[in-house]
Amino acid sequence: MNWDAIGAMAELVGAIAVVATLLYLAVQVRQSAAVSRASAFQAIFDGLTAHNNYMLGPDNVDLVIRCLRAYPEVPVEDQMRFDNLMTNLVNYFEASYEAANAQTLGDETLENWAWWFEKKIFGYKGAVEWWTKANLVYPPYIRSWVDRRIRNADPLADYWGLLESSTH
Repeated sequence: MNWDAIGAMAELVGAIAVVATLLYLAVQVRQSAAVSRASAFQAIFDGLTAHNNYMLGPDNVDLVIRCLRAYPEVPVEDQMRFDNLMTNLVNYFEASYEAANAQTLGDETLENWAWWFEKKIFGYKGAVEWWTKANLVYPPYIRSWVDRRIRNADPLADYWGLLESSTH
């Protein structure tokens, strides 16, 4: 075998090694992206679960009910507490929105958020009144997204049964 043939074989082996390395790296990047997506989802989900347990737990549920019914009519101290609860809730959505844009969270999660906000929150007059007062804190794309949720919400749906129970 001459040196030219040995050189050609070495180049072929080198090219195969480069291709194999690139394939390996592609698999690793794909796996890393999957882990990143799962971690982002888990972090947001855990935080949201803790927040919802606090927001709708025994310490705050009466406040939330009163504010969802008629936010401007509750005392200022209660408005401040409700504002804090709602701001944190919208902040979780904002984190989800950013994660989806970075492709570390699926679009389905944003659709679930849309359903949650439309059915459970923005169908109530008090939540809309809160948003009208608080929305300037958020960047335009978040304001636009929440405004769409408000437009899509059915104010007569009464997910929690708050309107019915307020007349008793």
